[in-house]
Amino acid sequence: MAKPVSVLYVSTEVSPFAKTGSLADVANALPMSLFNIGTEIRVVMPKYGFISERRSRLHEVIRLKDISVTLNGTERKINVRVGVLPDTRVQVYFIDNEEFFKRDSLYTNPKTQSDYEDNHVRFAFFAKSIFEMLKRLGWQPTIIHCNDWHTGLIPYYLKQYYRQDEFFSSMKTLFTVHTTAYQGIFASQGASEIDIAPDHQNEDVILQNGSLNFLKCGITQADFVSTISERYARDTAETPEVSNGLHPYFKKLSNHYTGISNGLDYKVWDPEKDKLIPANYSADHLSGKLECKKAIVEKLGLPFNESTPVVGIVTRMVDNKSIDLMIDVIPDLLAKDIQLVFMGQGEEKYQKVLESLKNRYPGRMGVTFTHDHQVSHMIFAGADIYLMPSKFENSAASHLSSLRYGTIPVVFPTGNLDDCIVDLKQSSVKTATGFKMAALTRESLIETVSLALETYGNRDKWNHLVRNAMAADFSWEKTAADYLALYKKLLKEK
Repeated sequence: MAKPVSVLYVSTEVSPFAKTGSLADVANALPMSLFNIGTEIRVVMPKYGFISERRSRLHEVIRLKDISVTLNGTERKINVRVGVLPDTRVQVYFIDNEEFFKRDSLYTNPKTQSDYEDNHVRFAFFAKSIFEMLKRLGWQPTIIHCNDWHTGLIPYYLKQYYRQDEFFSSMKTLFTVHTTAYQGIFASQGASEIDIAPDHQNEDVILQNGSLNFLKCGITQADFVSTISERYARDTAETPEVSNGLHPYFKKLSNHYTGISNGLDYKVWDPEKDKLIPANYSADHLSGKLECKKAIVEKLGLPFNESTPVVGIVTRMVDNKSIDLMIDVIPDLLAKDIQLVFMGQGEEKYQKVLESLKNRYPGRMGVTFTHDHQVSHMIFAGADIYLMPSKFENSAASHLSSLRYGTIPVVFPTGNLDDCIVDLKQSSVKTATGFKMAALTRESLIETVSLALETYGNRDKWNHLVRNAMAADFSWEKTAADYLALYKKLLKEK
């Protein structure tokens, strides 16, 4: 009989305590959702110098003080503070060590803007601290769920040093790769500083092209590996570009590698209750969506026409979002009977081009270059079509917001964009939720938007798509259920 699931969720950043990117948001939302469906789960992270114990409501636990952690023959002490994820009962452990974590930034020196030179030692120490904390705590989670390169040594240490101890013998590790763009690469001479055994200082365990690679170590040593979409799992196992050179190791995992899409916070993104939009609506009562359409075009200085389709874009103006491609096709799109509402942040050169296009097509294109949470909600609610031809996406969420609000996405099928959208061309009006480009070209983008506009002209067909999109379930609760199933599967393995 398999043991009941209990999880220690490990991340070096957790919102709202410390954040550099989307990892922190996931490390809040997923444990909270797992807890809400009845999973025993706790979170652990470093106690950085900028985390206020008073504001974060952390407290000391006597039995978690002065815990010894030995790395490279040197014994150091940690103290563990305890808090909770806000508005939940999910416990969070904060590992406190002045030498390694009392800093003003997570990974980079604010003065030099370069990575801390001892990051390999810092996160090796964090990894070992977790085992010593668990022993002192007397808690034996069945799963240690590790996230990204910073936690890549945890599966190795469990195998190499801790599993011989009966206390740790039945623990399993799950390693989630959120991105292959950051791999934790360090000079191989640092191997002895972080207790990598000499016979493991090789390309089968932790070395990649002669350097230490923490992400690779997590991939090769964990009991199971996951990533943030099924498509991203396939692509990282097959292509050097997406995997950033690690594809042979992903491929070798075979059936011990899967993709589970991140969710969307349905409490924040809810067209029936959203206070940031002028009218609420549902799949059964869509009249409020028309009011939202009127509000967003007028807010961005455009005249309102009920029958004119509105194409929305909310993006960062960077290469992987295909900003050059979008700018290139705007004249072709505006040659059709549409209006375009655009919110984006990025380089000034893009702002100048977009302002020029706006002036060339008065009354047809509204733009804003300041990120405004309310305006983004208004675009998702008020647009008819959402444009997202990204070159690659591993954990995007804006297409999920568009689906939730019944704004039909036109996407290039990469990463979780491919997983989450059902293409009308490949399915039927009964199941379709959007449109997928056949290729990342201007011709394909124009052709796909044209098909979306043609479908928009058939109101019955279009309303089917809108209702399908709004009925799709990409909540964090669904993601949590998928992870719980994976935990149970992992515990059944010998």
